[in-house]
Amino acid sequence: MATTKDPSSDRNLTWQNQTKEDHDDQKATVVETILSRPQFPDEIIHRIIQVLPTKSAVRMSSLSKKFQGAWLSQPVLDFDEGNPHDDTTDNNIHHTKFVNILDKYLDYFHEDEKVKQQLLDKFRVRMTNFSDSDFTMVDELLSLAVRRSVKELDMSIGGDKHAALYCLTLKNPLSLAKSITTLSLENVTIDAEECKSIIFPSLKTMSLKTMRLSRSLISSCPSIEYLTLSSSSMRDGSAPFLVSNSNLKSLEVTYCDFQHVAVVKTNLLESFTFVSESYVRLISLSECRNLISLSILAQHLQYLYITECGHSVKATISSPNLHYIQFTGFSKYKHSIEAQNLARVKITIRHEELNVNEPWEHSSLLRDFLESFASFSGEIVLNIDYVEAQALIFPEDFRNAVSPPLPSLKHLKIIIMSPIWAGNSELMDSLTWIAPSAEIKEM
Repeated sequence: MATTKDPSSDRNLTWQNQTKEDHDDQKATVVETILSRPQFPDEIIHRIIQVLPTKSAVRMSSLSKKFQGAWLSQPVLDFDEGNPHDDTTDNNIHHTKFVNILDKYLDYFHEDEKVKQQLLDKFRVRMTNFSDSDFTMVDELLSLAVRRSVKELDMSIGGDKHAALYCLTLKNPLSLAKSITTLSLENVTIDAEECKSIIFPSLKTMSLKTMRLSRSLISSCPSIEYLTLSSSSMRDGSAPFLVSNSNLKSLEVTYCDFQHVAVVKTNLLESFTFVSESYVRLISLSECRNLISLSILAQHLQYLYITECGHSVKATISSPNLHYIQFTGFSKYKHSIEAQNLARVKITIRHEELNVNEPWEHSSLLRDFLESFASFSGEIVLNIDYVEAQALIFPEDFRNAVSPPLPSLKHLKIIIMSPIWAGNSELMDSLTWIAPSAEIKEM
């Protein structure tokens, strides 16, 4: 299913990019006029070149070899083709000029041994009219960046819809990149089998947009801490999008075409954001024990499972077609749920040590947690085993002083896993207080 987004955002981005491009051209023209004057000190030349976009700086190199050395040695290189034109002929002319600039840079690089030894902090290429004939050039640009031990790599490859997107394979120099700490890819494909051998040992931050993904890509980044995905899908449409990483702290997934999302044993994950207008059958989060923030805005999400994820979590869930929630965790969750079609909620509250100085603290937290389902008209199932049963018992003085959390609930089912608690008067009194209007059934 195709993903959708607000078209006005693309128009605004186009206007912003076009304005920036015009501004850069004007800046380059002014600088070219200034630098055409003789006898500028090298230091001044270097400082002026540093403020120019890379594309303009390359153009300046035709004025003097001094200028050539100035921009070649910069730690940040940014090649941006600009936005495509409406007219095909204009597009072709514009693209040819851009390719000539890239060719010129490659020529300078191969001729200057000193440049090959200089490190790159950032290398960015945005090509908006990519065609099949550009594959070799992009490979060379990547090889150059890798040889200069680039730290931040940003590639955006767009073009004729009939042309194959640029594909990363084992033959690609990126497979040898060990220095990259930040990686941004847009409109790039990755060979499903060969990318298993592409390893980014130093990568901390990765952003992927309009990609077709394989499971092995994420697992190729053992040190990743921040991951953002947008408008992407799995190569195998039915395959789950699975994340299991011991270092990941932040995961953001927006407008992707994933039918099944599973985040498992990602112990350091603090923030998970998911936004989708496509059909999503299932989202499952399990053993994300450091989770603090959870935000899900998914119109067509059907099933949500949250298991052993954090102690104190602030969660916002807006899914009008959500049918089922299964929660296993602690009562310190603070969540807001908008799910008009929610039919069933299954809850297992984990027992935790009570603070003897605040005897009502646990009861207050649990009551507030259950109250978040007060507007729910479906069925709630409480799963009770030997240990967790104690967590559901509210002291009598608390019940007498505080209103019940689910006064209007009609259907409450309990699953008692241990016969020790079957028929326990304290437990049954608490359940009756929790939902005084409900018919309580044991399963």
